[in-house]
Amino acid sequence: MSAAESLRCADCGYGIARTSPPERCPMCGGLHWTPLSTPQERERADQEASLHELHEMKLLSDLEFQIELAARASSAAAAG
Repeated sequence: MSAAESLRCADCGYGIARTSPPERCPMCGGLHWTPLSTPQERERADQEASLHELHEMKLLSDLEFQIELAARASSAAAAG
């Protein structure tokens, strides 16, 4: 069995770790995946996946979810 690879949906940024990418992103239906090569990229993907889970469970409103994603994207761009 192959080792899991960390991937991010090119459309919405959803992060996963799998031996092969799914046909479609479970969050947005996107078809394209990009590999996450650095530990920082993988950590960001894990944090965003947690946000998506909270949003899916309705523990985070749509507005809170969008604000948090935007804040994380802004801080990631500033850092790197």
